[in-house]
Amino acid sequence: MESMERTGRTDATEYTTIGAFRSANVHLTSCCNYRCGFCFSTKLDKRWLSANEWVPILKKLRHSGICKINYAGGEPFLYPEIAELCKVSKRMGFMVSIVSNASLIDEDVLSDLEGSLDWLGLSVDSISEDTERTLGRGCNGGNHIENVVSVADMAHRHKISVKLNITVVRQSVEDDFTDLIRRIDPQRVKVFQMLSLRNVNPDADALYGVTDEEFESFRKRHSEIVLSNGDPLIFEDNDVMEGSYLMLDPLGRVMTNSGRVLDYRSLDSISEDWSAVLDDQKYILRDGLYFMK
Repeated sequence: MESMERTGRTDATEYTTIGAFRSANVHLTSCCNYRCGFCFSTKLDKRWLSANEWVPILKKLRHSGICKINYAGGEPFLYPEIAELCKVSKRMGFMVSIVSNASLIDEDVLSDLEGSLDWLGLSVDSISEDTERTLGRGCNGGNHIENVVSVADMAHRHKISVKLNITVVRQSVEDDFTDLIRRIDPQRVKVFQMLSLRNVNPDADALYGVTDEEFESFRKRHSEIVLSNGDPLIFEDNDVMEGSYLMLDPLGRVMTNSGRVLDYRSLDSISEDWSAVLDDQKYILRDGLYFMK
């Protein structure tokens, strides 16, 4: 097998501890400088682990078959050891990704991450700066979309692949993202139906939720968009998102969202009975193995 650090891939049959799952989302911190009204992750534990404390957990994930780590938050660039953790993860053989609101990223940040960051995910919810501010994106009156476009350009220059995450909310369900997607020129686009969790952000549905029919209409209007690399957009409704992500909270606990309820389990218990909370078919359906193609 070629080095994972060179290829970003591993043999899908090499490990079987957690079924088809080969990627994990690690929420390093619940701290964020934005106040997105529909976000669940800012409600997570305010404590966090140090980079050294994450190392044995990352080793467990690697030996369980995980070969891609996506660092999220909150805002992961508020985690003080993000650069070091990315470098450690890369040395361990992971493909490394970060999903961010882009507000704390500049050329120096990306220069420091060059060689240890494979993917940078950038989040938007609307094509309107005013709508983004209403939703809670932006700080000190800044323009969120303008900043995302600028950071995407930086990432391209640093040879870091760009992923665009679009959360469809009531305020943006009629938006046409075609021009924004073309301008950013990402290597991957994921479109999410806003998901609320009953015991975390139950009021989000009333304020930001879109119906299945509205999300399907949005999907149809954007279904013919093809990225410059030939890939289509990936759409994830609420059903697909339930059970299709292996997620860890800032204390290293596995988070599950079955029944749209946030719960916690130990990583060891997931390894022993992963099928109780993780759904292979949904993971594959949402193209969770895209990075192994």
